Parts: sequence; C-alpha cells; structure tokens
Amino acid sequence: MTTKALAKFTAELCYEKLSAHSIEMAKKCLLDWLGIAIRGSQEKPVRIIHDVILQGDAPQANIFGSLPAKKASALNAAFINSAASHSLDFDDLHNPSIIHPACVVVSPALAVCEAEHKNGKQLIAAICAGYEASGRVGEAVIPESYFFWHTTGTAGTIAAGTAAANALGLDAQQTLMCYGSAGTQAAGLWEFLKEGAMSKPLHTGKASYSGVLSAYLSQKGFTAASEILEGEKGFCRAMVKEPHLEKLTENMSTDKLKIDINSFKPYACCKHAHAALYAIQELRKAHSLQSKDIAEIKLYVNDITNYLINNPQPKTPYGGKFSIQYCSAAMLKFGEVGIAQFSEECIHNKELTDLMQRIEVIRDEAMEQLHAADASKLASRVEIQLHNGQTLTMQVDYPKGDPENPLTWEELCAKFMSLAVPVYGEAKALRLQNWVASLEQYNDVSQALDACLKEERFMQPEEIIRSVKDIYTHNAFMQHCGIKVHSISCGKAAVGLRIDPVIHTNLNGKLHGGLLTTLVDNATGIACAAMGKRVVTVSMTVDFIKGAPSGAMVEAQAEVVSHNGQLITMQIHVYDTDTNTLLATGSCCMLTIADFPGIPEKW
Repeated sequence: MTTKALAKFTAELCYEKLSAHSIEMAKKCLLDWLGIAIRGSQEKPVRIIHDVILQGDAPQANIFGSLPAKKASALNAAFINSAASHSLDFDDLHNPSIIHPACVVVSPALAVCEAEHKNGKQLIAAICAGYEASGRVGEAVIPESYFFWHTTGTAGTIAAGTAAANALGLDAQQTLMCYGSAGTQAAGLWEFLKEGAMSKPLHTGKASYSGVLSAYLSQKGFTAASEILEGEKGFCRAMVKEPHLEKLTENMSTDKLKIDINSFKPYACCKHAHAALYAIQELRKAHSLQSKDIAEIKLYVNDITNYLINNPQPKTPYGGKFSIQYCSAAMLKFGEVGIAQFSEECIHNKELTDLMQRIEVIRDEAMEQLHAADASKLASRVEIQLHNGQTLTMQVDYPKGDPENPLTWEELCAKFMSLAVPVYGEAKALRLQNWVASLEQYNDVSQALDACLKEERFMQPEEIIRSVKDIYTHNAFMQHCGIKVHSISCGKAAVGLRIDPVIHTNLNGKLHGGLLTTLVDNATGIACAAMGKRVVTVSMTVDFIKGAPSGAMVEAQAEVVSHNGQLITMQIHVYDTDTNTLLATGSCCMLTIADFPGIPEKW
C-alpha cells in the first residue's frame, strides 16, 4: 500500500536520522517562513481571516505579527500563520512539485510543537517530514493537476497533516489515518487569479488547519481512508487521470530528502517569473539598462508559466504578482521586485504600463522540453531589443534561490530582517533569528519562543541618558581616574577629565598615553551601552597626534559605525577642548556579551 509506506516513513522520521544538510535546510525554511509570516500578517486578507477565526479561542500557540503578542489554539494559529506566510508570494518552493511547502508545513508543525511543548529537535523533524510528504504527493499529480488545482492547497493539506502528526509523535497507523482525513479535505482552485482575488492564502490557511485537525482526530482514534493517495476514488486520481504514483515512494531515504532541494525566493512574486526576472536583473546591471532604452522584450517560457502568469493587464497589486509582464517591467525600472513594487501606485505607474506593452510572452517548445526532462528547471529565455538595434539575450535554467544557485544563510537572514524589523523592531527580530539558528538546543519550543516575543517597555531618551550615566558614574575605575561622562546619545558618548599634573601626566608633563587610551575605552563602552549593548573590547587602535599639557580639559568622543548584533565597530576622536585641538584618533571593535534591559538599539 503506497499511502501506508509513505505514512510509515514520515512517522518514523526523527532528528537523529537527519543529515546535517537536512537540519540546516529545515532551519533555513523556518527562518524564511517566519519573516514572511511576520510581514504578511499585516496584509488585508490576513487581517480579515484573523478577525473571523479568533472568536473565542484557547491560547496555545503564537500568532506572528500581533502586537501585543497574541495566542490562539493550535488549529487557528496554524490557519492564521499559514495564510500570513503565503500572502506575499515571497515564500519558498519545491520546484519539481510546484508547491510552497513552508506555509503548509512549518505553520502546523510549529503550532503543534508550541501547544504540546515539544523540543527544537522534534520541530526540525516535523518540518522535514512535512516537506517529504509535500514533495512526494505534489510530484505525483504535477504538472497535469496544476492547470486547475493549487498544489499548495491540495497536496499541502496532506503535507500539513504529516507535519502535525510527526510533531504529535503519532505512530505509523495513526499517521496513516491522518493522511486519510487530510486528503479528503484537500482543495484549492485557480479561478481567483484572473481577478487578483484574496483566495490564495485562504487555501494554505485551510490546508494547515485541516492538517492539524486531522492529526488531533487521529490521535483520538478517528478513522479514515487507508489508501487515500492511490485509491480508485482517492486524492491522486481525483487530481489527474493518470497520476505518477511511483513518485510517492521511489528512492525513499533519509540520505536525500525533499527538503534538501528546496528553493527560496529573492523576489516577492510567482516563482514561474523568477528565471526571467533573474535574467533581466543581470542584463540590467551589465548594460545599465533603462526603460527608455527598450524597444521590445520577448520572454520565452514553458506551458505552465504561459498559462498561469501571462497576464498583460493585471488589475490589482496582488494580480501583478501573477503577471510576468508587470514583474519584468518592475525589474527593469527598479532593479528589484520586492514588497514595495506591489502597490497601487506602482501597478498604475505609466512608465510601467507603457513598458508592459513592449513585452511579448511566447510559449516556447525548448523551454517546455527542459521542464519535461527536469521538473526542477522552471527556465525562461529573455531577449531584449534596444532602440540602438542591439539585442541582449540570456537564458536562465536556475535563478537565484534554486539549489544550484542558492541563497546563503546570511542572505536569508538579511531577507528575514528586512521583513521582520518593520513589524517587530530590530531587537525582537534578532532574538527570533538567533532562536532559529540554535533551535535544536531548546527543550521547550513554546517557552523559548515566548521569551523572544516578550513585550518590552523601552525607556524614553531622558531615562536612557540618566540610566547609562548612573551606571558609569558609579564605576570605581572611572572614579579612580577622575573620568566624567560629558554627553550621551544613541550610539554616541563623550567622556573627559581635567589633566591633574600629579596623577595624569607622563615624564614630559603631558597627558599619559595610557590614560588617553583609557578615555577611549570608556567612551566606546558607554556609546555601546547607549544602544543597549553590554560589551567587551576585542581590539583597539589609537593614533597619537599631539600631546596635551597639564591642566587641559581632554575629551574622548566615540561613535558606533556599524554592528551586526554581536560585533560593533567604533570610531573615536580625542580633543583638547580648551583649544579645540585634535589629540588622537582611534578605532575599536567591541563584542556584545549581553543587553541592557529597556534600552533599544535606536531611539
């Protein structure tokens, strides 16, 4: 029995069986999903779903993007977070199955792990199990089903059930029943696309809800079809006349899981446009292209791309995400296709609408053959005819984000921060990023996540200045040296002293170089404290320019130049303020060891 074999495999998948690559990919998928869910929570369709769903609910799992933090039942949290993580069309894709796994796998896996207080390793395993089911079930019905059915809504329902079942720790038989209950609820049609309607995140939200529901029903003994995938009236044959049933179980091994070949999006639109967008982006950079240079653009695409996103006149910003003409025009004008490019202002921009009229989309046999030979290749070829008669051509088989051209952990972190910071602020976003990075270390996912999302009352600027001054005014070493705090602002500080001829001078009667260096060190520490960072000095360079005489007022001024959350780079200037003479310059690298509570990074 095919369903039974797959159910057994996913039920028995645990952290200890996973490769290092699979664990890394699970974290990447979680981080990418999290940033999109946080930012997507602010979208109108998600707010509507949020308000409808949360009508009396048990607080079990976090709803991301809620300020203050808000919890719901595992079912409803999975629904809302799933819808949020698919509302921007910025989420990941498993190319061969054309399914967005994270929104229907991570959402239910995390919701159940929170509700049941599971550990980080269990969450990682549940994510890998869900990705395995999503890829295999999706591949069994692709490409034929895709012309009518949204695979993330259909196969995604079974993936959601798989992830939830693994998170709950259901055995093989219980997981089999979960498959049956999830499969009978699978749905999601493409008709909404031509109107740019709100249905797409509803598909994923409902899939995640149904998956969690199916897992909890199975846990209680609820029975369902045991051959839901391969059965005569089962899922696969309902989707297509001749399903690829062999895809459900072939080469099933932990040595190479479906999550290992997942792809991530650098552009906030339908993945079928990404090959063309990457080509346009590269040609634009290489030739400094502007809209006025373009006479005509031809986009050669496969059949599915042509069917799904050949839309020369999108009516709404969301519809623009499914128009390869609009996305291509936006890339030519802006050099990027992010969230900002899908606004009412942009969708009706005359320069963009004029440029779209010069774009022709062509279903190309060569692109079709590439996809038929290798389902992971969502390739496109771009030809740009310039007014000067020059023709620029580029074919892209694997755009940025595909496994063959991957987004690094650092690039995904940058994407995450760009999405999470506008909603949560930098400090909370960074805590969440670090939570994902060290996920396997947590014994209780729920407790660790709650700590990341805790509400903080930040001090007002006057309070910050007063607090930091108080800390350092009572510093015994500073008192001993006679160093006083002169000024404090965010990431800046100035400290100084009046040179005492008895205790502050060298043999030449000038300010001792060691004391000047001490001034520098104290100024840097206070400047870091003024942005909430407790630090230690890693390295310091001081260039001495001029000596300061006895009796002079000397002031060290420090300023933060850059920081990445841990390492902070500083620049320092030291003056004789009586004569406004520059005495020394310096640079320091500081290591963050803790945060000062209540002090934000920016104020």
